[in-house]
Amino acid sequence: EIDDLKKQLEAEGIKFEEKKTKNENREIKKREIKKEKEEKKEKAEVENILGINIQKEIVKITNIKPYIVKNIINMIDEGNTIPFIARYRKEKTESMDDEKLRTFEEVLNYQTNLIERKEEVARIIKEQGKLDDELKELLKASKTNTEVEDIYRPFKQKKKTRATEAKRKGLDGLADEIRLGNVEKIEEIALKYLNEEVESIEDAIAGAKDIL
Repeated sequence: EIDDLKKQLEAEGIKFEEKKTKNENREIKKREIKKEKEEKKEKAEVENILGINIQKEIVKITNIKPYIVKNIINMIDEGNTIPFIARYRKEKTESMDDEKLRTFEEVLNYQTNLIERKEEVARIIKEQGKLDDELKELLKASKTNTEVEDIYRPFKQKKKTRATEAKRKGLDGLADEIRLGNVEKIEEIALKYLNEEVESIEDAIAGAKDIL
């Protein structure tokens, strides 16, 4: 009997340890999620060019009371799952069910990603010195990623290649000379294309060939 009791206690001890490990892992995961979201939030606050408030956006879209929106966002940011919120935090959500909370989370995720993209586009355009109030308002009013990308398209920088870099350095004319077959005096012609970025005849000719 003593042996049986010992085995039972050991089995229960193992079960307890397994449960404890699962709980610990769950807490670690929650802390990691919370830390990640806090870092993301801090980064967003630093780069907040457009001044968009995620909570106000969610209120407009869902027509849920502002304090409920704030409660749910805070609970999700803390790493709480939707089933947990639906079951144990009814007082903070006015008893929203699982389905409504999942829809809320989907809207939240979409709007978060949309705002991040708006801010990224605003930053890129600002770095080009072309971000004015009209563009800011257009970005803020955009409701989809497609609309944001349509605004961004005219400002999208082409991918750098050796040919585009050579053209930027003003070597188009030298490339034309080579294309026309004027290669006998090419070194003499290349002298005209030397500048701060093209320091030698060899560099000028190599750049012109990149264009070709």
